[in-house]
Amino acid sequence: MNKNDFPNVLVISHNVFSKTVNVGRFLSDTFNEWPKERLSQLYFYDETPTTTICERYFKITDKDVLYSLVTFKRSCGKELTKDDIDLSLEDSISKDFDKSRLFKFKKKHKTISRLLRDLVWSFGKWKTAELNTWVDNCKPDVIYIVMSDYCFPTKVAWYLSRKHNIPIYTSFEDDFYFSANPHNVIEWLLSKKHKRLTRKVFKRSFGVSYASEVMKSLYESTFKKKGIIQYKSVTVSSDVAPQNEHLRLLYAGTFNFHRWRSLIEIGKAIEPYDAKLILFSNNKDEEITKELEKYHSIDYRGFASSEQIEKEIRASNILLVVESFDEESIARVKCSLSTKIADYLGANRCILAYGPVSVGSIDYLLKNEAAIVADESSLSEAINQIVSDPVKIDHTIENAKQLAIKNHDAKKIALLLKSELIKGIGL
Repeated sequence: MNKNDFPNVLVISHNVFSKTVNVGRFLSDTFNEWPKERLSQLYFYDETPTTTICERYFKITDKDVLYSLVTFKRSCGKELTKDDIDLSLEDSISKDFDKSRLFKFKKKHKTISRLLRDLVWSFGKWKTAELNTWVDNCKPDVIYIVMSDYCFPTKVAWYLSRKHNIPIYTSFEDDFYFSANPHNVIEWLLSKKHKRLTRKVFKRSFGVSYASEVMKSLYESTFKKKGIIQYKSVTVSSDVAPQNEHLRLLYAGTFNFHRWRSLIEIGKAIEPYDAKLILFSNNKDEEITKELEKYHSIDYRGFASSEQIEKEIRASNILLVVESFDEESIARVKCSLSTKIADYLGANRCILAYGPVSVGSIDYLLKNEAAIVADESSLSEAINQIVSDPVKIDHTIENAKQLAIKNHDAKKIALLLKSELIKGIGL
């Protein structure tokens, strides 16, 4: 593919391109085939670029906006170049960020901090000459925005689109519209505002991508806006699962949305067998850690780099995709497709998917027979099948591999997005 054929894309997202944070990983895979000189990114989290997929950045954090507001300074945020990329960092998120007073406040007072965050950004101190000059210098053909549950990123994209006359393409990787479940008046007001902005984005965007078939069907029927499904890319491995005497189950991901509870259920289910559940997660909640440590079948090992996770996948027999069964968690992840799925589909390993079949990730694996799928009533049966039915295991592994080839090929994904962008902006 000729690099000059690619549209020049300005990516706007909460997270920077990375190998560790979910949104960053999604972006890195989505634009992996893109020429780096045709990419730039504006992001809002306290992260350092750790990949050379993109080399032009502008970072504006909450701290920057708050500081410029209280000090009356006109500068806000800063430009980053390839010299600021740190390939040695295992985690893109700034060291000790979770120990900062701002982070602790946001974690302790989630609703209030969300309100204050959008309020601080609404003063527009980020509308600086430096930002606008940077955008002019990047010369983007299109703004590609990844939607979040906050209002201000959408407002930033909206402002830059109008000021610089740049069309918008929108990516929905999570559902924040239908899954909204306000618990108080402030949350209700924030949700109402966010939904209004989402509707405006649909009208402003020339194209849309969705995370899953479940999301695509729901959003298209509501907003009457056709779009594509943007899968995460993966490399299909020829590596064979190790012939361990015991089962080694692996989960590497967040414990959000009560997934840790489902992991405990799996830990209980494998206790009668010669098996161990290995967990990796950047978990900061000590109470969850204490709960996991109660079970001898569970081995929680904390954070791991992407390179280490790849090694752990090769050392494991069974790879886990899990979701929780409580109604609030189901509503929140119903339309999503876990980033782990693509990693696992090409790994040449058996996948155990444990969760409600109404959730996008579980539904995707079930429909394509690419995993052993279980819910609360069938978990023990699924574990027994993994232990005693090698023909079924081989069948799911082969189906997973074919699904990876069909939907998760990096070049196919890049060509599809490239085609959608070119069609929409008329290049």
